[in-house]
Amino acid sequence: MDTQLPQVSNQREDDLVTLAEVAEILRVPVNTVRWWRHQGTGPRFFKLGRHLVTTHGDLRRWISTQRAAADSTV
Repeated sequence: MDTQLPQVSNQREDDLVTLAEVAEILRVPVNTVRWWRHQGTGPRFFKLGRHLVTTHGDLRRWISTQRAAADSTV
């Protein structure tokens, strides 16, 4: 599996990402991202008007945290 996420790595820290875009980047269903948000275990989202968004920086940090947690259990 390709571990590069070019949609994340080429963006500025404060660029916004929608919930659907996060699902696409992480290659998971949108409902999975919604469930993670509901459980408080996914990337940090906030409302911008009526839309849920996060930043590329927050998404990168969340991915790094997930990777570190996986590395520590191996």
